[in-house]
Amino acid sequence: MRLSNLLLVVAMGVALIFLFRVTVQKEVLNYIADECPALISLSLPADRILSSEYSLLILPTVIGKWEHLENLWLESSDCLVYIITEIALACSKFSGLSVSSATIGEEQASAIVTYLPNIKSLILRGARMDLKNLVIILQGCKNLVHLDVRDCRGFISGDERVLELASNIKTFMCEGSMVDDYDDGDHYIIHDFIDNLYGYDLTLTTILTLTTTMEYFMTTLFMITFLLEVGVQLCGGCCLSA
Repeated sequence: MRLSNLLLVVAMGVALIFLFRVTVQKEVLNYIADECPALISLSLPADRILSSEYSLLILPTVIGKWEHLENLWLESSDCLVYIITEIALACSKFSGLSVSSATIGEEQASAIVTYLPNIKSLILRGARMDLKNLVIILQGCKNLVHLDVRDCRGFISGDERVLELASNIKTFMCEGSMVDDYDDGDHYIIHDFIDNLYGYDLTLTTILTLTTTMEYFMTTLFMITFLLEVGVQLCGGCCLSA
C-alpha cells in the first residue's frame, strides 16, 4: 500500500487531520505513528478498516507516540476502554472523542469518566446506552462543552434528570433518543423496522391498533366462512330429506 493512497494533511511533519480513504492495516498505522508524531486529530472510519476489531487492537499500541493528539473520531466502540486508557497516559491535551454506533455500557462510561474527566467534546450519537450510564458521564465529566447523544437507544430524550444534569453544558443534544421496544438487542427496534419497510413513521400504538383491527377482521372472516359452510350443509341436508 502506498501512503499516497491516503488523504493526509501534512505540513513539515505535522499532521493536522487524517482521513483514511483506503483499507487501514497494521503497517499503515505504525508508519503514521513513526512519521507523524505531532498528530493532532485522527479520523478512523470503520468501513475502511481491514478487520475493524483487529485494527482497533493495534491503535492503542501506537497512541503513545501521539502525545499531541487532541481529537479522535471512531466508527466502532471495539476496544474503547483500552484506547481511552492509553490516551489518558500519553495525550495530555486530549479534548474531543467521537464514536459512532457505539455500545456504551457501565465499563465504557466509567472509563470515560475515570480517564477523560476533563474532556470537552463527546459525540456518541446513535449509541446504545442506558440512562444510568449516561448519568455516570454527566456526573463525572464536569468540563463538557459539547455533548451529542442524539438518536440513542436506552433513554428518553426528554428525561428530566438528564436535562437537569446537562443544563450547564453549552451544547447538549439528545433529540431522537428513546427506549427500545424490545429489551433483546438482537431484535430490530420496531419503529425503525417498520419505517425501513414502508417509509412511514408508525408508532407502537398505531401498530398495535392495526394488529387488533387485523385480528378482528380475520375473526369476522372466519365466522362468515364457518356460517356459510354450515348453511350449505343444512341446505344440502334439507334437499336430501325432501
